[in-house]
Amino acid sequence: MQGDIADPAGETVRTVARSLNASLIGGPYHPCVIDLNVDADDPDLTPHFNRLRVCPSHTADGEALYDDDVGYERAVHARVAQYWRPFHDAVTHELCRLHSMHSRVLVFVTHAGQWLHYPDKRAHLADFTFSTHLGRSADIRLVEALTANVERGGYSWVLNPGDAGGVAAQRYGSPGKGVHVIQVEIGARWRTGCTFDSSLRPAVVTEDGQEGLASILANMLNTLGSRLVEIDR
Repeated sequence: MQGDIADPAGETVRTVARSLNASLIGGPYHPCVIDLNVDADDPDLTPHFNRLRVCPSHTADGEALYDDDVGYERAVHARVAQYWRPFHDAVTHELCRLHSMHSRVLVFVTHAGQWLHYPDKRAHLADFTFSTHLGRSADIRLVEALTANVERGGYSWVLNPGDAGGVAAQRYGSPGKGVHVIQVEIGARWRTGCTFDSSLRPAVVTEDGQEGLASILANMLNTLGSRLVEIDR
């Protein structure tokens, strides 16, 4: 994965969100190293399966990433302690800070699984896939405003497919308490024009792609912000 960005479109999200004065928390790690949007402590799964989900042991093509199980276990424990826990501690702290200032908080999560290293394999998917932990992490009115905005732009979307949300939606979403979490995965066609930028600036996308995606995302976030103000706690 050297020289590749796991979620180039997510870098565009960050750029747009920063321009709107949003708080930003990100982990600059490829999901093959550690997936920060997977629960490392899921009580419904065995510790071994949790570790496989947090830190994959093989590439998408089946190539082993570790020489043996001992090395794998050691690496996973170290990464969870070094990356996963501090990241989620930072998210929790920022949520508490924002919620002490505002009655309603929106968490907009852009996430890419390790398979996004091979965008052509998922090119048939919707432009935007939204997840809200089966409706439990965000008010339905926010979701309706978001999907209507996407439809007006002529783009496709899917809501709550598969496991219907990563750890951010499951762990932090609490609409009844004023915390709304929406996760988005951006379709492969927005990623195919991305190239690595060695200066670590936001990923470069084809001119039309970057401008188009940035405009869509700005509309999304502005729509969500306006709708959030209208929702009673």
